[in-house]
Amino acid sequence: MQQLVNDPWQLVQEHRYADALAAYDAALAAGDQQRAPWIANRGIVLLCLGRWQEAFDAFAHANEIKNRKTPSAQPYLTKMATAQWLMGGRGEAIGTLRRAVDGVASGQIGYADSAGGVSQGLLLWYAGATVPDEAARDHALAYLSRLSDGRRIQFWPGPLALYVLGRMPFEETLRLMASSSADLAKAEVSKRRRLCQALFYAAVAKRHEGEESACMNGMRQCHALENPLLEEEWYLARAEVGA
Repeated sequence: MQQLVNDPWQLVQEHRYADALAAYDAALAAGDQQRAPWIANRGIVLLCLGRWQEAFDAFAHANEIKNRKTPSAQPYLTKMATAQWLMGGRGEAIGTLRRAVDGVASGQIGYADSAGGVSQGLLLWYAGATVPDEAARDHALAYLSRLSDGRRIQFWPGPLALYVLGRMPFEETLRLMASSSADLAKAEVSKRRRLCQALFYAAVAKRHEGEESACMNGMRQCHALENPLLEEEWYLARAEVGA
């Protein structure tokens, strides 16, 4: 039992969210209040439980701690935006995502994914296509277009940006989902996480084309996957289908 208390993420992976939350609360109460990753992981548990405001507060706290130590580090902006969106604050969420996109583009924010910050742009594109907010959508596409000229676009989720921009067929993005990990268990988890994102943005593309029924079918496929925990897209798809 002691091992589980010392490793709350194991409980999260087992989808024992209530137990995981209690374990994180106990650890933080014991003096780990400044451990940003643990605070952020607690926020993920709260997302799993549908407690949006508490999740936002956790991500904002973790982001502030990281930013205080390293001014260019703001790794939890997209999760903050997701919590805002799920609370119904779509304008606030778009503002947070634009802050993330513009920060990466200007170099003021150094925290980005392996593709150079594609994740932020994809989420802003979703938000712009969904509200709809043409300015936000176009801003996201221009940002993704700039990133697409860089060498890092070959790394995931770069292929999704190329798909969204019409430069890569969806079938090719699926082929590139395969993980290079030698650990089969980790490779399977990585594939599920990438498939979650691929299905989500394929659905958003249908919305962008005016095919809402096809969009919702894609959202249902995304949500039907086992919760990959770290991908904001799964929680957004869950809300889309009303689960």
